[in-house]
Formats: sequence, structure tokens, C-alpha cells
Amino acid sequence: FSAALSALLSLSFPQLQPDSGALTVALIVQISQQLGNSTAPPVSVSSVQELSFASPSNVAVNALWFVSFVLSLVAALGAIIAQQSTLNYRETQEKHATTYPSSVQDQARMHALLYRNLERWRMINAPSYIASLVHASLFLFFVGLVIWLRDINITVFRATLAIVAIVGGIYLALSLMPCFHQPFPYSTPFTSIYLK
Repeated sequence: FSAALSALLSLSFPQLQPDSGALTVALIVQISQQLGNSTAPPVSVSSVQELSFASPSNVAVNALWFVSFVLSLVAALGAIIAQQSTLNYRETQEKHATTYPSSVQDQARMHALLYRNLERWRMINAPSYIASLVHASLFLFFVGLVIWLRDINITVFRATLAIVAIVGGIYLALSLMPCFHQPFPYSTPFTSIYLK
């Protein structure tokens, strides 16, 4: 996902920068009009300045995609940290069991202590938080994609918008259904927000 997103960012990011070719042409026309005392209306400074700014939709698309990209990278980092923490937890358990041969009760107490620390530091919720970041990243990407396609081709925009709307509706339904039907076999990371 991050690779596809960075490929699209490489296409959309240059649109944030001023079009130096159009800006140069406008300035040359203005200079030639001033030097030639032309009767044609001069190029206004505001029209030259407009050439140097990106359109609001380009800014919105890039903002959505960059935030999406950052969220996906944060999710990847969180997944790596969670995996490493899980490995450390297992190593601690195994090391304690082999280093300090003890009764089953002592091992159970150690396991309970480690588990309480997992709950205390909310490590149990880490996969849900990471999934929430990925889901938010995907939806920001979809919104940016729809906005971007609106300016490129209306037919592709409508087809993509329809698919994104259907998927978004299904996602919303899967998020809300556990609130009304217990037990419900499907949920999303955001279901817990609705259940509170």
C-alpha cells in the first residue's frame, strides 16, 4: 500500500510547485508589452501570481495522501514494536521458567504478573490501534483518490466514487452491526468506539 501511495505522491507532488514554464511565458509577455509600448492589455501581476500557486484540490489531495502515507508508516513502526515486545515477553517467560526452576504456582504467578503488565500498558490493544491507523490511512487515501480523479476524468471519478461509497457503506455497517446484534461475527477497529 505504501509503495502504491508513494508512486501516486510522486505524480501529484510536482503539481504543488509553481509551473515555471507558464510563469516565465507570462513574465516575458509582460516585459515585451512594457518594452514595446503595446496597446494590448498588460498582464496583471495577480494573473502571474495565480500561476505560481497550486489549485485547492491539488493541495487537498497531497495533504490527504501525505497524512495517509505517514499513518501507514506509523502503523508499520507500531507493528514492528508490538512484534518485538511480544518476543521480549515470551523470552522473559521462557528465561524465568528455565533460570528459576520453580513450582507450577510460581510460574503461574510470574505469568499473571507479566499479563497484568500487558494490560496495564495496554499492549493487548496494540493490534487494534495499529489496525485503526491502517484503516484511517486507507480511507484518507480513498478520499484523496476521488478528489484527484474528479479533476482528471469525470467517468473514472464517478466509477471510483461509486466503489469507494459502497465499500465505505459496508465498512460503516460492519462497524455498527455489533452494536445492534450481539454476538456479531464481524467488526472493525472502530467498533469499540460505538460500543462505549
